[in-house]
Amino acid sequence: MADDGNPLRKFEDAAEKGDVESMCKLAIFYRDGVTQNDERSFAYSLGAADGGNADLQFHVAGMFKHGIGTKVDIDNAIKYCRLSAAQKNHEAAFNLGNMYLQGDGVAQNFPEALKHMQLASELGHLGAQFNCGLMYQKGDGAKKNPKKAFEYFKQSADGGDPNAQMCVSAYYGKGDAECEVKKDEETGFKYLKLAADAGHPDGLFEVATKFASGTGTTANMYRALKYFKMGAAQGHPGCQQTLINILKPGCRVMIDELAGPDAALNGKRGLIIGTAEQPGQCTVGVDGMGKALVMHYNNLIPIPQEVEEKEKAKIETIEE
Repeated sequence: MADDGNPLRKFEDAAEKGDVESMCKLAIFYRDGVTQNDERSFAYSLGAADGGNADLQFHVAGMFKHGIGTKVDIDNAIKYCRLSAAQKNHEAAFNLGNMYLQGDGVAQNFPEALKHMQLASELGHLGAQFNCGLMYQKGDGAKKNPKKAFEYFKQSADGGDPNAQMCVSAYYGKGDAECEVKKDEETGFKYLKLAADAGHPDGLFEVATKFASGTGTTANMYRALKYFKMGAAQGHPGCQQTLINILKPGCRVMIDELAGPDAALNGKRGLIIGTAEQPGQCTVGVDGMGKALVMHYNNLIPIPQEVEEKEKAKIETIEE
């Protein structure tokens, strides 16, 4: 065939002859490319799905579910989701499980939800592992089984799911005889810190309080403040209120190291303790001439910025 200037022609010709790979390329092009066309994307997605492509079966299920490029058709959404899950697409199995778990487009059915969640879990889906834990914990879809619930939570936590890490931390923090989990605050802290370092807001608050109290770890007030600051930046109310309490006028406060050519504390590393004199201001030391060095905060959260212009000191963040 003569070149008509259409770069998609060879894929369209191949797709007309039943080439599934070409259908996949065209489906993605019309979904994400410069010339987006939901109807064409759906047509090629459906062709690839019927040709046995598991990823496109999952994709076309979503198009049927949400009415993208076609009419909403929940029966077909479930059909293609099942086909994809049968080919070990863990996202398809997870989404199918969620539909039955939440009653989303189908009648709520816990046993059916658990069946698909277990399949997704076996295929390595961390969210499905966590959900299986919740279902065995609550007795949704199966008889309550605390030990099995914990096993799923730990599997998900060890894979890196922050919600599961928070859950496993709580088990170790208190111990649970039913799950045969002995109290182990150090292990609990380890999982808690993993969740915090992944950005889990409650994890940031909890790990900050552990550092402050020395529970499960060595007490370290600088690190406590660091995690309170991170949680406050995410809008966690507990972290925000803690910082407000810490930085009230007259309270002792924890400040990062001062550094600068005129700072008396230049060259030292570690935590500096100062006294808040008024909202947003704290005296943290004196310079070589005996003049007070004053640190200013922004919104009650210590941040790197210049102190008095004359000293040109600044607060440096101390990394672990």
